[in-house]
Formats: sequence, structure tokens, C-alpha cells
Amino acid sequence: MRLSYEKSKLMELAVKKKLILESLAKAHADLEKSKENLELAQKTQKLMQECGFATLSSISIKISKIVTSALKSIFPDPYEFSLEFDIKYGKLAASMVLFRDGKVFYPVDDNGDGVLDIIALALRTAMLCLDKRKLRRVMVLDEPCGALSVDMQPLAGKLLKHLHETLGIQFIIIGAHGNAYMDYADKIFNSETFKKPGEVI
Repeated sequence: MRLSYEKSKLMELAVKKKLILESLAKAHADLEKSKENLELAQKTQKLMQECGFATLSSISIKISKIVTSALKSIFPDPYEFSLEFDIKYGKLAASMVLFRDGKVFYPVDDNGDGVLDIIALALRTAMLCLDKRKLRRVMVLDEPCGALSVDMQPLAGKLLKHLHETLGIQFIIIGAHGNAYMDYADKIFNSETFKKPGEVI
């Protein structure tokens, strides 16, 4: 009787051992599969980032040329503009950088509002040009380049005219500064606002 009981317990333990070993084998196989999937995901992410860098590098060159050209048309001692890309928090991030005389400047921190105005205008222009959709190239500007000094306003008008002629962009400018933009406009609309809200002639 005792021998039969011990034999039964041994068989029970053997079954449990077999189940445990099978579970361990499955867990090991799942772990190896997870490692393979993780490695594949990491390789895919790296490839996508490399492709992203290559694509963005090409786009960056086009954008940088437009912005640098705009800066050169306004300022006597212009900057070279560049977009620099880096991985931050697992994602691609872009930073605006200016170069002049071997020095590096960060527009938001190191430059005046006039420079930022021209950069912003040029970036909007570049993004409109890079849009592959068949959209009419129209940009509405309210008091554009308002931070520029009065003597530089005509240069901004000349820049807009140049962008219109070379890139085919129609600019609709509201509240321009005196005649700075009017001298380069194809059409001028003067308006007078009356006492009633929204009544304009």
C-alpha cells in the first residue's frame, strides 16, 4: 500500500515536472521571439530614421536656400540659415540655426524680431512651395515684417515681389506700412471703414 502511494506521488511529480519543463520551454521560445521582434523593430526604426534624415536633409537644403536668399535680400551683413535635425525623445526634431563669420546663432535667442520676421516669411514661403498638392499658391499677410525698421520696409516689398515672380505666389497684404509695399503691388485696394460694424467701401 505504501509502495503504491509513493509510486503514485512520483508519477504525479513527474507529470508536474513535465508541465513545468514544457512551460519553461514555451517561455524561453516566447522570450527568443520577443527578442527577435525587438531587434527587428529597432532595425526598422533605425532604417526609418535614416530614410527620414535623408529625406529631411534634401528638404532642408531647399528650405535653407530660400531662407538664406531672403535674409541676403534684406540685411547688409546676412546670415546663412540651416535646419539641423536630431533625435529627441525618440523622435526627429528640427532646430533653426544661423551662421555668420564662423559663429553660430539661434534665432529665437540671439537675434532681433526683424530677422525672425524674415525667417518666418521665408519658411512659410518654402513650405507652400514644397506642398505637393495642386493648390493655388496664395498667402495672406497681415502687417508683414512689422519688426523691420522703416528704411528696410521697401526691401521687404521688393522681396515679396521677387518671390511672386520667381515662385508664382500671390501675396495678399493687409495694412501695409505706408508705400513700402504699394510700390511693388500689382493691384491696390483702398478701404474706408464706416461706423456700422463690417461696413467697408
